[in-house]
Order: sequence, then C-alpha cells, then structure tokens
Amino acid sequence: FRIAALWWHQLLHKVIRIPKPVLAVVNGVAAGGGLGLVLASDMAICSEDAKFVCAWHTIGIANDTATSYTLPRIVGMRRAIELMLTNRTLTAEEAADWGVVNRLFKNVDFKMAADRIAAELANGPTHLQAIAKERFHSGWLQPVEECTEHEIQNVLSSVVDPHFPPALRDFLAG
Repeated sequence: FRIAALWWHQLLHKVIRIPKPVLAVVNGVAAGGGLGLVLASDMAICSEDAKFVCAWHTIGIANDTATSYTLPRIVGMRRAIELMLTNRTLTAEEAADWGVVNRLFKNVDFKMAADRIAAELANGPTHLQAIAKERFHSGWLQPVEECTEHEIQNVLSSVVDPHFPPALRDFLAG
C-alpha cells in the first residue's frame, strides 16, 4: 500500500504542479482515486450520467489521493465531511452545483464540448496559466506534499486495522 500510495501521490503532485492546465473529463463514475484525480485537476467537466463517490470508507480504508487537500477547498468543509463520512454519491448535477466539476453537458454534446474546452486550454496563454495555477496552490496553508504524507500514514494505519480485510472482501464480492 505504501508503494501504491507513493505512486498515486507522485501522480497527484504532478497534476497539481505541472505548469499546464489539466482538464478532467468524466463520462461515468469517478470513485476513490478517480474522484481524487478529478479534484486535483484544474478544471473538470462531466456528462449528465456522471457520478462521484468517495468510496474509501466503504472498503475499509482512510481517504487518500490528496482529498484532505482538495475536497474541502473545492466544496467547503461541511460538504467535504458529509461526502467522506456518508459515502454519498453525487449526481452530475450535484457535482456541478457543489463545484466538483465546472460544467456538465448533455450526453449528445459531451464529446464535442470536451474537445472544444481542451483545445481552448491548449491554445491559451500557457505561461500565464502556469503562473495562475502555481499561485492558487501556493496560497493555501498546507502544501500538498505535507497533506499526502499525512494521508499515507492514515492509509497505512487503516490497512492494518482488523476492519480492513473483511470490508475489502465484502466490497470486492458485492
């Protein structure tokens, strides 16, 4: 788990620190690490059928993928805690309303919209995008590296807890 967590965290650090805009495009379910990746991205869009769920506690593991850094910053503390503690699944409309995604599109328009937004970002002033992105992340009190180090410790302690093996088995079976 430590190796997997380090790999995921390096990926998330890169997504957050890369000096280019990162667009998450969700056309299905973003659960656990997938949700973490959406939250780490600079912008996110989804189709009307998309769903978003934390999932960690359901499988008996502590939250991960920088969500203690990204989730409260994006949706606010109370909503972040609600999502994590209840494992509530957000619909695409709720995700847009809560700020998990910037916009949602009807299924028939989704691919064209995603391509258009990606092209606009790619053709934008990437040096200015990089400056804005870096400043937004530097403005927070805790760097993502510190946040994810705490998450690694929480994940490691959760996987040795007696609750983890049966929870994981039940999740995989059902």
